[in-house]
Amino acid sequence: MAGRGRRFAARGAPVRWCNLERFLEATTPVVASNCSSKESVNCWRQSDADDPLPFFILGDLWDAFRECSAYGTAVPIVLNGCTDGIVQYYVPNLSAIQLYGRFRRHIGPSRTSARESDSDYCQDTVSEEASDLEHDTSSSTNAFPFQETSESSCSEVSSDDGESHEQLLFEFLETEPPYQREPLADKISSLAKRFPELKTLRSCDLSPTSWISVAWQYY
Repeated sequence: MAGRGRRFAARGAPVRWCNLERFLEATTPVVASNCSSKESVNCWRQSDADDPLPFFILGDLWDAFRECSAYGTAVPIVLNGCTDGIVQYYVPNLSAIQLYGRFRRHIGPSRTSARESDSDYCQDTVSEEASDLEHDTSSSTNAFPFQETSESSCSEVSSDDGESHEQLLFEFLETEPPYQREPLADKISSLAKRFPELKTLRSCDLSPTSWISVAWQYY
C-alpha cells in the first residue's frame, strides 16, 4: 500500500505530528461561518442568548469536498520515523448521514396555541416533501428524505424554559461496498435532487443530534 504513494522529503513536516495527525490535517474540511441573530433562527434556535449565532450552510460544507472528490486529498506519510516519506491520496465517500431539525415549545399561557402551531409546523414540514420524495425500493442505497413521522415520535428533551423536540429530516445509509461508491460530491448532488435542502439548510437549523459519516478510500 505504501509503495504506491509519491515520495516526499519529510524534514519540513512537524516532527511532533504522527501520521494520524497528518491525515486529519489534510482531510478536515474548512468552511466559512456566518452569524445570525436569534430572531432569524426562529424556532430552531438552541439558545435564548442575544449573541449572534455562528452557522454554516451545508452546501458550503459539500463544496469543501468537491476538489478532493475529483482528485483526491494528498496526505504525507512518514515511515518508521525516517526523514523521507510518501504521499498517499484519499477520496471521500458518504457512508451515512442523519439530519434532525429542532424546535422549542415555550411553557406559558399560550402553551396550547403554541403546541398547535408547532404540530402544524412539524406536519407541514413533512408533508411538503414526503409526497414527492418516495423511497425507491429498487435502489441499492437507503435514503429517507423527510421521514414521515408523527409529532409523538419526535425525540423530546425537556428544559426549564420549554420543551425541545426533534424531527428526523433526512437519512441516508450507504450499502454499496467501498470500491463501488461514488465520490462524496457526486453522491450529494444525486441525493440533493430528491432533497434540495441538503444544500440550503444551515447548521443552526439542525439539532446537535445530527451527524455525518465520511469514509476516506485510499487509491
